[in-house]
Amino acid sequence: MELESKVEELRKRGLGVAALSYDSVAILRDFATRRKITFPLLSDSESKVIRAFGIINAADYPPGQMAHGVPYPGTFVTDSKGIIRSKLFEKTYVERRTAASLLTLAGETAGEPSPSIEASMPTFTVRVSSSNREAAPGQRLTLVLDFEMKATMHAYAPGVVGYRPLPVATVSLRPPPRDGSGIRGPLPGHPGCDARERARFR
Repeated sequence: MELESKVEELRKRGLGVAALSYDSVAILRDFATRRKITFPLLSDSESKVIRAFGIINAADYPPGQMAHGVPYPGTFVTDSKGIIRSKLFEKTYVERRTAASLLTLAGETAGEPSPSIEASMPTFTVRVSSSNREAAPGQRLTLVLDFEMKATMHAYAPGVVGYRPLPVATVSLRPPPRDGSGIRGPLPGHPGCDARERARFR
């Protein structure tokens, strides 16, 4: 499992890891033994916790199906007091966000960084990298665009008016998969920050 391969890196950053499943204790114990899982696997065999959090996957597994009770795949990030600070969930069980992607979204580097691609324009230089050097089908990665503004140039957060927008570099991902499905992803976002204090965006 990709998550298991990143457990030590997460722990070094003070992050604990646990996974919740609707499988029984016996099934999870066997799975952990076979896959050499070192973090806790929590059994919610009646899906009480899953229902309490509103994450039961009734779309893929409606009532009456044998696997009804499975949660949507996702991640809660909590602080030391157990307060949820962020959550990332997928719409289908075949997709999973990688642990390296989670670290990247938190501003961390997961292990050996992926090679970056650099492009220079009159107003800025952009470096493009990925949270993972490799990925399997269904894994959700994070692409990072690191902009370095040229001298006398500034970057402002959305909502600031009165400034001329700059042309945006286009990132092309090639080659597309042979099955023609392409690479899917949500609209790009940027970290929250104070535009007066920071002129560098990922």
